[in-house]
This record gives sequence, structure tokens and C-alpha cells, in this order.
Amino acid sequence: MQELQQELVFKKVLITGIEGFTGGYMEQFLINRGYDVYGTVFSNNTLNKKHFQCDIRNKTEVNSIIRNVSPDFILHFAAISFVEEKNKNLMYDVNVFGTQNLLECIIENNLNPEKVIIVSSAAVYGEQNTSILSEDLCPKPINHYGYSKYVVERITSTFFSKLKIIVVRPFNYTGVTQSKKFILPKIVSHFSENLSSIDLGNINVSREFNYIDDIAHSYLDLLNCESESILVNICSGKSTNINDIINYLNSLAKYKIDVKIDGNLVRNNEIIDLKGSNILLNSLISYRFRYSVENTLFEMYSHFKNR
Repeated sequence: MQELQQELVFKKVLITGIEGFTGGYMEQFLINRGYDVYGTVFSNNTLNKKHFQCDIRNKTEVNSIIRNVSPDFILHFAAISFVEEKNKNLMYDVNVFGTQNLLECIIENNLNPEKVIIVSSAAVYGEQNTSILSEDLCPKPINHYGYSKYVVERITSTFFSKLKIIVVRPFNYTGVTQSKKFILPKIVSHFSENLSSIDLGNINVSREFNYIDDIAHSYLDLLNCESESILVNICSGKSTNINDIINYLNSLAKYKIDVKIDGNLVRNNEIIDLKGSNILLNSLISYRFRYSVENTLFEMYSHFKNR
């Protein structure tokens, strides 16, 4: 009887950055599957008995939460994730030293979580001489965001012998609650509001535009897989040109939007095509991505239109 009761105890998951786009989605996703979910938030707007205010740069605050929650799993999402963030020092402080604080606090509290997922980014690849990016390529980041995430990877690798860690490199993904400062929500919201024009940067580029639900399923499978001390792409292996996205939405919304190229939005050293190899991912987990980019766009357009 006691063994049965132990099996029924929900596993505790700590999500750093739980108020963010990915963190918020993962919270409900895991709760729906019986996990006991806790999280860190930067502001005090979403505080509750399982949300703890924490500046990931403050090791004392991080240590207190790690000690009090004693999680079975950790998903580290707290980060500056907007490539165009102007405060580069903040980006490095949060992304690099925040991650280091988290990993050190786990060790210093003598915890041994079943799995720790540290989120890097496909931005570490930079410009490569190949159309499909695999984990064995040498990173060549071209912006501070990519550099900060590459440093995160190097620091995290020094903990591989001490903790069960998987480092993930997610490619672009989106969903209805993602900020409109990101490209896909921006475009879709313009169409849903019947706006006549939109200001964009370079639209002759291709990216993966995966749906958040596919990402969530992948993270869940990785939390429960046997692998550790590994780095893996989170991707579909399929990229879509932004021009094609606009054309699809022209058809869906039944009008043609006027695209105005704003030089201030054109990034230096823009990577033309960014898509990943999912061979390693598919060898680690059983889940397969289900959403096409058309499914994703339809889902988002319908949501924005019906609000």
C-alpha cells in the first residue's frame, strides 16, 4: 500500500521564467498531465503559492527557491530571448550568469533531479555552408544573442558529469500567446485586424515556424528519456519563406496586404535559411511534430480573429 501511495505522488517540476510564452504554455501542459508545477517569475504580477518572484541573476534568490521546491525536474526558460534586445549586458547577465547560478545552486543543495533541460538556441549556428543544421557543426554565432547562448552551452557542459542535463537548441516556434514583437504573431495579427499595410525587414528569408504544442511534447519526452549529457535540436527540419507565409495569409484573409520594407528592421548578417536536422531528436523521443506551418497560421489567425 505504501509503495502504491509513493507512485501516486506527483513529480515536481520547476520552470524558470514561467510567466513567459514557453513557460506559461508548459505549465498548463504539464499540470494537465499530472505534474506538480512550480515556477519563477521576474515581476510580481503572477505571484501565487507556486510562483516565486526571482531575479535569476540573484544567486541568493535562486538558491532559496531550489532549496524550498527540491524539484524532480527543471526546465530553464528564464532568458532574454529577443534577438534585437538593445541592452547587451543584460542579455549576458541573464542568459549566462543566470544559468550558472541555477546549476551551481542545484549542486550546492545536493540535489540530483531526474532531468534538467537547459535551453540554448539555433542562433548559435550562425551562417553555415549547409542547408540543414546538425548538432555536430561548429557554432558560428553572428549576434550577441547567439553568442550568449553558446556561452551557456559551454558553461552547462562543465556540469554534465554532475547532473542529468539535456541542452536543447530550439528552432523558431510560435503560438497565440507569443509577443507581437516576434515576426509571425506580428504578421498574423495585422491580417486578423484587416490592416492595409505592414512594416517588415527582410522577407526573403526562410525559417522553421513550428507550433508551441509540438515543442511542449518534445520537452516532455526529453524530461522522461534515458539520455543525458547531450545537446539536441528541437526542430521539424522544414523551413518556410516569409514571402510564402504572407501569400498564404493573403489567401486566408481574402485580401492582399501592402508590405513595406523598413530598413531599420533589416538585420545585419541576416541568415537566409535556418532549418535543423531532427535525426538525433527523433532517435531520443517517440513524439513526432504534427503541425504544418499552414496549421499553425490557421490556428493563430482564427484565434486572433475571434478574440
